[in-house]
Amino acid sequence: MTELSTVSSPIASVATSSKEIQAEVDAAYIFEENFMIICFPLGILGIIGNGIIAYLFFYMIENSRFTVYFQTINIANMTVLINHFIYFFRYFFEWDISAFALHIIEMLEVLGYNTRFYILTAICVERYVMIFYPVCDKRYRPQYFSVMVTGALGALSCAITLANDLTCLTHFYATFDEFVVICSMTSILRLIIEILILLTSMVLSTVAILISMKRQQTSPARLDITIVATVLLFLLTDTPIRVTDVILFWIEGANSFAFTVAVHMFDTINCMVIPLIFLTVGCWKRASEPISKFLERAVQFEETMEERTEADKEQA
Repeated sequence: MTELSTVSSPIASVATSSKEIQAEVDAAYIFEENFMIICFPLGILGIIGNGIIAYLFFYMIENSRFTVYFQTINIANMTVLINHFIYFFRYFFEWDISAFALHIIEMLEVLGYNTRFYILTAICVERYVMIFYPVCDKRYRPQYFSVMVTGALGALSCAITLANDLTCLTHFYATFDEFVVICSMTSILRLIIEILILLTSMVLSTVAILISMKRQQTSPARLDITIVATVLLFLLTDTPIRVTDVILFWIEGANSFAFTVAVHMFDTINCMVIPLIFLTVGCWKRASEPISKFLERAVQFEETMEERTEADKEQA
């Protein structure tokens, strides 16, 4: 009798452990399912809002130095949302998508995710230069500077996305030790470019813009309000995910499932709120005008009296 109990004890322990693991898997599945159901209507609102903004940008608003940047952010948001919808339909309706197509879709999502960050940084830095160095901005800025910056940052985003894809895929570094070293180098490069350079530049430029807004005798430019609100949204949604993504490779036993859920949640919120920021800033105290005027007022540059006076003084 004692021998039977001794033999059955490990078996019972294994069975209990298997039940606990299965219970955790089931709980994770239920959580992700509920999460996807909640995020789906938010994504629908995001698609509608970004679709309206895209139409207005391309057909109703004249291009200027900042509309090119905001158009790129809008396209990046649409790309991210479309990829999230594909993920949703694969999850619930078991869409049959080839591994290659799925891989391309994931790369496009990361590309859009990176591009909107890089472009937002460019907006903050350029606006900072316009406010504090207006003479240099007017004298030395090339005619198609916005297009050139957008192209350069788009190329940088493609390079970072491709480098991370080629060096940090699971089937690479799980099999070959040398790929672990390469992925580590890529992670360090991303940390330097995205966190230490771009994010720092964005935050410092935004703080300077805020200081300028408080010093103005008149109402602050709507473009400045749009930039500050968009950056605050970015710091609340994108930054925690981006920092976690950069250092995730260095954390042993990291919960990739929780990270994936957080990415979808914060991305959906970000893409849904940005169109609301544009329209809210544009229509503030002028709700009787067409919606295209709201967007135009929110993203186009209007030189303030303080900036004109400072530029005139430096030129004199």
